Amino acid sequence: MKHIVFYYLISAIFLLNNARLEGTSIVDAESLRSIEDAFFDPSHVAPAKVSVGRGLGDILLTIDVSQFGCVGPAGLSWDGRYLYIVGMTTDSVYVIDPTGPSLINVFASPPPLSFGIGKEENLWVTCITTDSAYEYSSGGVPTGNAFQCAPSGANYSADGTEWWSEGEIWFVGVGSACGNQCYKYSLPSGTVIDSIGHPAWTTNSQRGISYDPHNEKFWLGGWNSDSVWELNLDGSPTGRTFYMDGCAGIAYDWQSNLHPTPVLWICLQATDQIVMVDADNPNPAFWDFETGEQNWTHTNGGVFPAAWDVVESNYTVGSYTIAPPDASDSSFCIDGAVGGICHDTAMSPVVSNPGLAWLKWAVHFQNYSNYQTMTVVMRTLSGGVWDPWTAVQMYTADTPPLYDSVDISSVVSDSIQLGFVYDQPNPSSAWFAAFDNVELIPLPLRDVGCYAVTSPPEGSTTPGDYDVTGWIRNTGDVVESFDVVAHVYDTLGMSLIFDQTISLTLPAGSDTDLTFGQVTFMADAYYFTEIFTTLANDIDHSNDTSSVYSRTAVGFGDVIFELDAQSICNDNQLLGIEFDGERFYITGGSNGTDPNKIYVVDTIGTLLGSFDQPEHATGWGWRDLAWDDVYAGSDRLDTLYASADSTVDYFSVDLTGDSLIYYGNFMGAQNPNRALACKPDSNWFYTANVSSDCYRFNKQDSILQNVPNNYAMYGAAYDDGDSLAGPWVWWHSQDDPGTGFACQISQMDAQAMVFTSVITGFALPVDLTDARAAGLCFYQGFQGVDVLFALLNGTPNDYIVGIYVRPTQQPGIEGNAGMVQQLGFGFAPNLPTMTRGSIPIAYSTTTSGHVSLRVYDNMGRFVNLLVDAHQRAGEKSVYWDNRDLHGRTVSNGVYFLKLDAEGKTAVQKLILVK
Repeated sequence: MKHIVFYYLISAIFLLNNARLEGTSIVDAESLRSIEDAFFDPSHVAPAKVSVGRGLGDILLTIDVSQFGCVGPAGLSWDGRYLYIVGMTTDSVYVIDPTGPSLINVFASPPPLSFGIGKEENLWVTCITTDSAYEYSSGGVPTGNAFQCAPSGANYSADGTEWWSEGEIWFVGVGSACGNQCYKYSLPSGTVIDSIGHPAWTTNSQRGISYDPHNEKFWLGGWNSDSVWELNLDGSPTGRTFYMDGCAGIAYDWQSNLHPTPVLWICLQATDQIVMVDADNPNPAFWDFETGEQNWTHTNGGVFPAAWDVVESNYTVGSYTIAPPDASDSSFCIDGAVGGICHDTAMSPVVSNPGLAWLKWAVHFQNYSNYQTMTVVMRTLSGGVWDPWTAVQMYTADTPPLYDSVDISSVVSDSIQLGFVYDQPNPSSAWFAAFDNVELIPLPLRDVGCYAVTSPPEGSTTPGDYDVTGWIRNTGDVVESFDVVAHVYDTLGMSLIFDQTISLTLPAGSDTDLTFGQVTFMADAYYFTEIFTTLANDIDHSNDTSSVYSRTAVGFGDVIFELDAQSICNDNQLLGIEFDGERFYITGGSNGTDPNKIYVVDTIGTLLGSFDQPEHATGWGWRDLAWDDVYAGSDRLDTLYASADSTVDYFSVDLTGDSLIYYGNFMGAQNPNRALACKPDSNWFYTANVSSDCYRFNKQDSILQNVPNNYAMYGAAYDDGDSLAGPWVWWHSQDDPGTGFACQISQMDAQAMVFTSVITGFALPVDLTDARAAGLCFYQGFQGVDVLFALLNGTPNDYIVGIYVRPTQQPGIEGNAGMVQQLGFGFAPNLPTMTRGSIPIAYSTTTSGHVSLRVYDNMGRFVNLLVDAHQRAGEKSVYWDNRDLHGRTVSNGVYFLKLDAEGKTAVQKLILVK
């Protein structure tokens, strides 16, 4: 569950100014009974909706996003720090810090015509042409998850918004077929689980939606309606609406440092602008009576002066002018001097109690010979049952104009109601009572946390000295002083190599980048950095800790081999690649002239042979290559597969005979079968042609399965995986994974034909300024590791790069995944770093004692407790079924296993790729 920060304007500090803290007065039983008798149950009275403050819809700030290259801003989301804006014209997402404003990042979104965006942990971007929503990380890396979001025949979906529940998101449906309603989806499946609509706004298509968690309302706006509405949860308008020309996207912001109250961010697509708009959300439990009784009632059925009523502030009783502090134009008053004997209670609307700290009010009371009393009372509703009225303050003596207040932080209830009781038993000896500016002030929210480790860098880095820095935020309501702790571990033995604590003071709503010092990373090592805050009474510990995993050793996605293939082959149209352990087989377009070629090159760059492709393989000729892993001899590879049209050709290369032997062809699934992979020892092939579906087919002209594809596919490779994860199909596509060039590696479950969340880019060879994806192959056991060889159509030359996947599994390890191969404290050395299902976690301890094994996500948040028991020394294993402590299935991503025993700690990274 995400933490929602409720933003309140008034802190407890403010209460202490000019306030007399009396506490709860003791009232005798007879007086209290007379108070209770004066009340009735106002079941018809709704909670107050008081409009105070600036005007709803006022534009407070305008940002021209065209200065950042964003043209046609069509969707908008907000994460508490940055705005995420979809540029429909540019098919990109722009990440903007509005405090600058400054451009933080820009990344490609689904083309063509990206239209809306919503944030639910990750980002989800909608696309008009595919009627789908696509998942991206906050950094812009596509996860591979997507779903159709055009229910009931909707033309497409527009903007989205997060929802209170984890794993759910709302999108605006566009089109008469779906009634222009808004739909709630389960993530990542895209199952429709709810919808809202109302005739007030479904007559026109809408574009923007955002959820206000504080008031539990939606904000909805439209390009065609030029209006923005506040909606109840069932879609009905609350009555608060304003004009906004060309609204294309909305984001409700309760965390902004730019403004003291919640605001709306709105896309204006026609003018390439983002505007910050006043949402005018006052405290609903504040009454100043400037507009009348404001839903207050009174009980005796009489009229002023013998009953409570709102009167002008210049009203006089004898020589007294009624004047509670800050009364302005009016206040609630009763005049016993004129009214005679009277007993009346002014009663507030019923107000929800999310956690209240103080009841505060302004008072002016004049007694006459101790005859009159004014009592402040309160009652609470819990479980549908009202508790008795309780007196919190009684006035029996003259009280000049002042503010009074009482601490109600211990009151736990669903709702609360207030009353001011006036009792005048004497027919002539009386003066008056008045009150004003009544306020129920929420408990100050106390919440600090480390929201990111900004240094050292996550993932691959070089040996050297690094600052240890965290982004620390105070998202609460009050100034906080607290400690922040930074730990850095060398994961070999999980030794603590850096331990610093800093005492920090942060104002409410502020943040800082806090640097603790420097840590030294040695070569060929793995490091784990965690930074966490320590604050007593912090309301949400899920955001206290952030962590990163850094490595100077080789890891997934690192380039471990480079070869300038174009210089060796003298061909600038290299397309496909295979590798047999010693030699690369490369298809080439022969610089645009027929015949096209097959080149054989060894790993040190020697051209061993050049062979003509068959006559029918004209034009670009054969694209990607596939191999069935069969050797016909030390100098002969049999069989290779490639495609230049709708068929798949198969052939062998004989280096001794200096010949290419063509055998024939069979029908494929595309024209051409551009990206091509073969499952060895089977009849299965995998292919895709740029943006076509991904197919599994066989030699008998049978398409076995096809699934949607959102990438531009040019290469494919089959990988059997290791003993606990796989098999996989790896795809090489002309998409930018965030590296700045169009070479993306994506992983697919080869059995289920489902993309996992594993996506990577890689570093370009230093001689290249740009590159686009071409062929791809996988080889197990190259220099002791499993590697993907990717062919790059580079600028200026075409290159081969070898991309590290994992260590090659040694024979015998797969015999028992639960056995620890190396005795000692820690995790088994053969524990996989990736899994797609339930996983046996093997570990060992060297002494008997208490053992704890916990799972954390990549933000350092606790997920599940797998072991918490006294155990004997030795080898052990436990299964994790990919569920959290509450039995809910967790999402794909990076997790950390933390083993504590013997006074030591070991941490293991795990990538879940279901």
